Amino acid sequence: MVNEIEIVKNLNIPSGTNKRMDCPFCYNRNTFSVKNENGKLLWNCFHASCSVKGKQETEHSIEDIENYLNPKQRETQRFVIPKHFINIPTVPGCMAMLQRYDLDRLWEDGQLAFYYDVKQNRLVFPIEKDNMIVNATGRSLKGEKPKWYIYGKETYPYIVGNSDKAVLVEDCISACVLFSAGLTGIAILGTSLKNSYIPAFKKYKKVKDDSKKEIHSMTNLCIQNLDDINFFKPKEKKPIMLENLRNIFYRMELSAKETRILASVFASLGKKR
Repeated sequence: MVNEIEIVKNLNIPSGTNKRMDCPFCYNRNTFSVKNENGKLLWNCFHASCSVKGKQETEHSIEDIENYLNPKQRETQRFVIPKHFINIPTVPGCMAMLQRYDLDRLWEDGQLAFYYDVKQNRLVFPIEKDNMIVNATGRSLKGEKPKWYIYGKETYPYIVGNSDKAVLVEDCISACVLFSAGLTGIAILGTSLKNSYIPAFKKYKKVKDDSKKEIHSMTNLCIQNLDDINFFKPKEKKPIMLENLRNIFYRMELSAKETRILASVFASLGKKR
């Protein structure tokens, strides 16, 4: 383990940055991810045959501390769309993913934009800042590792929507689902909030963490019960009825307790039939 830590330390990853590279242990191409979160090193190899994974606190340099207290402003760089990103209509896997989350109609209406990464088999979400694409992140379509892959270096969240009420979520699909409910979805592209993201939140009147999993589960219970009694008629209107139903639950801004109570009610109704 000592050798592993030393090897990772010798990569000299600057504080506040992350890097994707060939694994220095199993030597597989572009499978090793390492990042420095203000002095904490986190690393992982995504190759199935490699078990390397760990974290280690490191000493902060004077430069690290100065950068943390006074982050340097730099000019935002435009992300150049690679040639292997193509439009998605010809890719059944992409459409199936959008349909699973009821996002296909929003894409068809031009309200959401996506690409398909031919090389990595991913549904790609372009990340915009001030109407300029600054990065992109891709969701694997057939279980490829990692599940989400960030292509560029710009650290900025994925934001979709024009509402002054914003909800923080982990991934882009969840942000798009919130957008379909009339809210602004902000995907922080992981489980931790980066300091560099905070300025992007200032224009919103209200920003809150998401209880998406609980709301999504509750909504699915409700939909399942309504399906069982053949509520969604006529059949061709079912998509818009589902969208309206989801909008109602997301706009209600339920607390975690209220969400659990409603989920329990819907589950009980299903058992009694």
